[in-house]
Amino acid sequence: MGAKWNNLKYWAAIDPAALVLPPNIYVKWVEGRHPHTPEQFEIFLHSLLPAEVEVICRRATELRDLSGDFLRVTSKVSKRKS
Repeated sequence: MGAKWNNLKYWAAIDPAALVLPPNIYVKWVEGRHPHTPEQFEIFLHSLLPAEVEVICRRATELRDLSGDFLRVTSKVSKRKS
């Protein structure tokens, strides 16, 4: 990734698509699709190769699983502090 992508982690914090799209595909998404809605995302996915969609699906699944783990831990700690 070039200098253009040094701040990707900050974009990911505000754009869920940045969390699951590889950088080269994220550029296509950002340049071509506004606003970023689930409906627009679905249309965009249809423009990609099946292998690209598979990578995105794997990343989204990993993110879902990881966020679930964080939610469970947060909930557990929150209950103890109440």
